[in-house]
Amino acid sequence: MPTKPATHKPARVTGAARHDSYAITVRQTPHLATARNIRSSARWKSIRRAKFAKNPLCEDPHGAHRRVNELPPETKQIHHVFPIETHPQLAFTWENLMSVCHHCHGIFSGLERRRP
Repeated sequence: MPTKPATHKPARVTGAARHDSYAITVRQTPHLATARNIRSSARWKSIRRAKFAKNPLCEDPHGAHRRVNELPPETKQIHHVFPIETHPQLAFTWENLMSVCHHCHGIFSGLERRRP
């Protein structure tokens, strides 16, 4: 039976090795660690639940759901208008939170990645 010929491509880094290098180079910066701690706090989870209860539908910040007689989709995520990484003091401020669907949050994420 034939065997697969040798390849010149380097082996992919997978599993724990990839995770560790990612953690060291990306997730260990102080502002991202602060954001991670905020997102895992009981205070954040409580405010997040309250925001979902108050605004169960997407606030439609981009106008993506504006059709005649159509309700916006259900809220799936809470977006921080001013990101936690740069403005941790506003993480729990109600006016800094926006209830959005997955699609709208993806648009926000793409816009934030494009900023210089």
